[in-house]
Amino acid sequence: MKDRDVSRFTTQVDTDKVVIPTKNEIVSQPKWDVYSNHQTAMRKRLNDIFLKVANKIIIRLRAGRHLKQIRNWLIENQVTTREQCREMVAQDYKQALNN
Repeated sequence: MKDRDVSRFTTQVDTDKVVIPTKNEIVSQPKWDVYSNHQTAMRKRLNDIFLKVANKIIIRLRAGRHLKQIRNWLIENQVTTREQCREMVAQDYKQALNN
């Protein structure tokens, strides 16, 4: 039969039938609940963790940039004591209000 099939070049309808039981009764019903495995909750939790960490990184980067600017401003104005710093901050605040 294999030798005949190897040399055959046209299709042939197979009349053999697969023997399976046709009266299967499905015992369990399918569940269409999208929240049954709580995948949405897990994804939301991971997103919340990512957002929290990303916000922390952004805040730290901005704070570092602002600290560098403040340090440069203190060095440029030769501020060395707390009293001088208070005076310079008050003066800078007055200038900001007038502009």
